[in-house]
Amino acid sequence: MWLLLETQKLLAEFEVILFDERCAEVFKLLKQQHKTHKRHADMMIAAMAKAGNHIVVTRNTKDFKLFLPSQQLANWIDDQ
Repeated sequence: MWLLLETQKLLAEFEVILFDERCAEVFKLLKQQHKTHKRHADMMIAAMAKAGNHIVVTRNTKDFKLFLPSQQLANWIDDQ
């Protein structure tokens, strides 16, 4: 029970971003632009970032370079 409470406390510090209609519109455009790309989860994350003008923080920036400009990508591990 203690771990559950600690996890809930930690997660409460983050803002949850919903996949809304705007995200769906951007996702549809990305799918049209990159028809051969099969990594739909990456495309969905990129759509959320584009729709809300967010920054994706990931160590795998190469997975998102096709979808997002460099200003919307950050690697806090390798890029000091």
